[in-house]
Amino acid sequence: MRLLEVIERAVTDKHFAAQLKKKAEAAYEAGPDTDDWEELMKEFAETPEELARMKRPGSHGGSSVDSGTTTGTRTGTTNTTTTTTGFTAPPWVKKLIKSKGGKP
Repeated sequence: MRLLEVIERAVTDKHFAAQLKKKAEAAYEAGPDTDDWEELMKEFAETPEELARMKRPGSHGGSSVDSGTTTGTRTGTTNTTTTTTGFTAPPWVKKLIKSKGGKP
């Protein structure tokens, strides 16, 4: 995953940061099972396999807990509930952003 590289570029390149923010907002609005989500995840994935794991909850063959999304359904009903949890950056990411003059 190219997380550190993307963060460093976003901190130092305002044009890229604006594009990344636009992609993130579109992905947030559209949801994880959309082309907008895939476009955002392409920024972070190093391989097609990694992108496949990031673009759809549970698509890596396991629980979707590691993707930050939990989906549950009840048998015999038509209700589906999706809960997306918040994300707090690890301390090293906050420190990197702060060292580049940004706000963590």
